[in-house]
Amino acid sequence: MIKKNPDIYYFIGIGGVGMSSLARFCLSNGHQVYGYDKVFSATTKNLTDLGISITYDSSIKALSKKLLSKEVKIIYTPAIRLNHPQLKFYSKQGNQILKRAEFLSKICENKKTIAIAGTHGKTTTTSILTHIFSMTNQSFTSFMGGFFKDECSNFFKTGFDNFIVEADEYDRSFLKLHPTIACITSV
Repeated sequence: MIKKNPDIYYFIGIGGVGMSSLARFCLSNGHQVYGYDKVFSATTKNLTDLGISITYDSSIKALSKKLLSKEVKIIYTPAIRLNHPQLKFYSKQGNQILKRAEFLSKICENKKTIAIAGTHGKTTTTSILTHIFSMTNQSFTSFMGGFFKDECSNFFKTGFDNFIVEADEYDRSFLKLHPTIACITSV
């Protein structure tokens, strides 16, 4: 997922905490990033402040000409219904479409990955590890399920030697990951 040639990514449900960190990852790696969300939020505002164009209109007419291409890579949250007009359009057109968890799994493929799962404490534990790796000048990328106090991001990157991910149980998405180290905080 780290390429020299930039791709165009379109995130359907970009305002979600898991989706927004993936959008930030793509943007930080030089890709063009666009998205749809149902509602404006502090997260979508922060993403637009970074230069990501977001629409709140689910119609095909809301898509720019560039986004109508079959080359656009589609990432969607499982919270989006399969009959969503844009998702249906891209599916019918034959675009590459991945659920959020599948995309995260591809990013972490063949990388040293620490995955945090459990009923409670995932975000806290992921944040603590992110802080430790940051303070010890480690090369890492972190996808958190929340935000540090006074920070506008749930994504941190200093390099690619280690990946820290919050392994979410929603839609069984944590089963897509194949971590080097797995942490289960509670069951």
